Amino acid sequence: MMVGNQRALYGQPGTEVPTGRPLSVLVLAPDPRLSGGVGQFLRSALAHLSDATTARLLIIGRRPSDRARLRMVLRPLADCLRLLWTAWTTPSEVLHANPSMAPKAILRDGLFLAAARLGRFRAVVVFFHGWEVPLADAIGRSPWRRALFRFAYGGADHVFVLSTAFREQLVALGMDRDRVEVTTTMFNGAELGDRAVSLAGRRVSRPARLLFMGRMVAAKGVHELLDAFVLLRRSFPGLELIVGGDGPLLEEIRARVQRLGLQGAVHCPGFVSGSTKACLFAESDIFVLPTSHPEGCPVAILEAMAMGLPVVASRVGGIPLVVEDGRNGRLIARVGPESIRTVLEELLNDRAALRQMGARNREKAWRLYEAKAITRSLEARYRQLVS
Repeated sequence: MMVGNQRALYGQPGTEVPTGRPLSVLVLAPDPRLSGGVGQFLRSALAHLSDATTARLLIIGRRPSDRARLRMVLRPLADCLRLLWTAWTTPSEVLHANPSMAPKAILRDGLFLAAARLGRFRAVVVFFHGWEVPLADAIGRSPWRRALFRFAYGGADHVFVLSTAFREQLVALGMDRDRVEVTTTMFNGAELGDRAVSLAGRRVSRPARLLFMGRMVAAKGVHELLDAFVLLRRSFPGLELIVGGDGPLLEEIRARVQRLGLQGAVHCPGFVSGSTKACLFAESDIFVLPTSHPEGCPVAILEAMAMGLPVVASRVGGIPLVVEDGRNGRLIARVGPESIRTVLEELLNDRAALRQMGARNREKAWRLYEAKAITRSLEARYRQLVS
């Protein structure tokens, strides 16, 4: 796949990616039929690579059709053999892996990276998208786990993480500090639709509207947000809440909204994308994601910022690197209904601060986090490593 334009280093918008010599990259990617932040990141990156870079996807991991336990056990071995076959029959200069610090993923992707040593790659790049701190701590406390981790992942030429805390944990596990770089995820401005610029910053919903966008799992804080919303309605009777996203808790949340009698105030549209998603951002006043999930940096936060929304989120993973408390929104120290209510009430009572935060977010997101800027950095790093 060869698409995209000239790119520059992240934080240095004037530096262009060299395009003299073609560069080939093999990207390990999840099945595109499965939703998730990694897939969204890779789609955005591939769409914005320069014409001098050829990227090929090798699908690894779970498939929607995998149901029998035996097939799920054999799947990593089969993918590993496919990786070796691809590496030798159609060589690429760079291997880009996208593991997660999660129990199943860390073993599976460690197997792939160990196998990659038998390939003919000039550089191996690892991008950790998810991170579970307890797992990293457990690996660090066990000498044999730490040795296995270093064997599998220590051969990477460059490692991207989404938080300085994640970087320090990798260094503690024996990774070379100079090879570990803190970066961020990206949003694809084109996916927000052609109306993103014209709609952002022009709220058409009155009274105020809150927006949650994420996977419907308990760790994302959707139940706590709903409890906080009930408390907020006492001070803001006309307040509305949109709970966007799909997942195992969707029907449970819809049923709870019914039991609470909030059908006219809380709306659960399910999974949304494209212009529908852009309109939800544009017609809302505050984006709320009180997650305790082991996040890197959720793409929805970057999209909300790009559409001029202040952000209320938790101090998890790479979120504090993007959302500065009091400037781009508010960070809550502990996820709970009362703490969420307190922060939202303060913001809803200060519309001038909301407008200022929204304007700052929109400028910051398009300058630093849009796919063009981040892909610049990624491609420049590829070329630096192979040179």
